[in-house]
Amino acid sequence: MQVLVLYFSGTGNTEFIAERITEYLKAKNCDFNFCSVEDFNPSELKLYDFLIFGFPIYAHDLPSFLKDYIKKLSLPKSRGVILYSTAGKNGGNAIRNSAKLFAELNFIPVFTREFKMPANDALLAEEKHSKKVKQIINTDFTKIEILNKAAAEIAEKAKYYSKKDLTAENIKLPKRKLLATFIDPTIKLTFKLLKKWLASKFRTDEKCTLCGHCEKICPADNIVIQNGEVKFSDKCYLCLRCVNQCPEEAIQISKLTKGNFRYQGPAGDYGDYIKKLENKIK
Repeated sequence: MQVLVLYFSGTGNTEFIAERITEYLKAKNCDFNFCSVEDFNPSELKLYDFLIFGFPIYAHDLPSFLKDYIKKLSLPKSRGVILYSTAGKNGGNAIRNSAKLFAELNFIPVFTREFKMPANDALLAEEKHSKKVKQIINTDFTKIEILNKAAAEIAEKAKYYSKKDLTAENIKLPKRKLLATFIDPTIKLTFKLLKKWLASKFRTDEKCTLCGHCEKICPADNIVIQNGEVKFSDKCYLCLRCVNQCPEEAIQISKLTKGNFRYQGPAGDYGDYIKKLENKIK
């Protein structure tokens, strides 16, 4: 049985968890593949027996662009899927609602897990030598017990369920968070109203060298260099990859990020991964 670990990661959190899961899949001698949605054609999912799908939570919700992507997926064999999410603090009912969406699309969600990771949006407001930044830089995330335990559990569940003949009776949705039921709509609406405004504040400053890196790595194809100028369109996901990955730290969100910390993922090496991804998809 072959398992696919499929994910989207803007600034490294979700990709890091995917890597941790694959380490445990290796230890269990599972046959698997590991891929970003940016490099995976949804039609190829039919070649696999089981899916592990990871995503970041945006304002207590599954990002809208991933909802569109998921609707193109089909898993005709076991239809089994495990979902995991990453969020800075509280993800609300995002993981539950995402599991329901998969079930509506004829998948069988058998397990879900949430991971609390550094919040890339909040970190852009931090000075480079702040206490919070130092704490994150000095943390070895590969040794966090609760994180490793959850990643190992996902691998164990995937090995178990990938060998089963699954039916709708195997669907397991996480419990609804009652408080989030009331808070989620407000947070989603606020994000929806602010998204376009925030995206309009992206700009480059005097440090920009027009290297084109931002244009190549943007998952939304929202950035283009024209007439010696970096231009931002209206398709932004707000994944914040361009801001964090600009080699000159020249991309700013208004004046809010000038001189502040740039997040390179939990292991500090997400830039290396993005360069590899860039070479594969461009």
